[in-house]
Amino acid sequence: GGLGLGLAIVKAVVEMHGGNVTVSSEGTGRGTVFTIGLPLAPDDEGEGDSPLEGRAAGRALLSGIVSMVVEDEPDEREVIQRLLEDAGASVRAFPGADAALRAIQEGLVPDVFLSDVSMPGCDGYEFMRRVRQMEGRVARIPAAAITALACVEDRRRASMAGYQTQLPKPLDAGELVATVASLVGRTGPRN
Repeated sequence: GGLGLGLAIVKAVVEMHGGNVTVSSEGTGRGTVFTIGLPLAPDDEGEGDSPLEGRAAGRALLSGIVSMVVEDEPDEREVIQRLLEDAGASVRAFPGADAALRAIQEGLVPDVFLSDVSMPGCDGYEFMRRVRQMEGRVARIPAAAITALACVEDRRRASMAGYQTQLPKPLDAGELVATVASLVGRTGPRN
C-alpha cells in the first residue's frame, strides 16, 4: 500500500545533498536493499560539493543574521537550524507559534521569520497575522512560509497572512539560504 511518497522524498533529499539512492532485490519475497551514498563533507577551504557552494562562502552569507524558525516537527526544525547556522546565521528555533510569540513579547527581535504553516493549535498563518499586528519593527520583519502545499490558493493565503515568500517542502538547502539572504537584503557573500 501507500503512494510511494517516502522513497521519492528520500531520493530528493539525498540528491539535494549530492548523493544517490540505489535499490536492489533478489526477487519476490527476498526483501529489498536500499543504499544511500553521500559525498564526504567539504573541507574548511570550501572545496568539494556542497549545497551552499563551499562552506566558507556559505558561512559568510548570513553572518550576523538572527533567524526565528517556527516548526513543530523536531527533525525538520533541526535540519533548518543546522542549514542556517552553517550559512552563518544565529538561529532561535521554536516548536510552535505560541512559544515563538512569547519570545517576541519578551524582547526577541529577529532579522527574519521562517515558519511552517501547518502546525497544531496556532498555525503559521495565524502566527504571522499576530506578528503583523504587533507594534514597532517586529511587524515589518520579512518572513517565509514553509509548506508542503504549493498551489495558488496556498500562496495567496500565505501572502494575505503577511509572508513575503514561500519555501516548498522538502526544503532545498541552497534555496533556503538564498531565500533568507534575499529577505534580509544580502545578495552575495560577505567578507
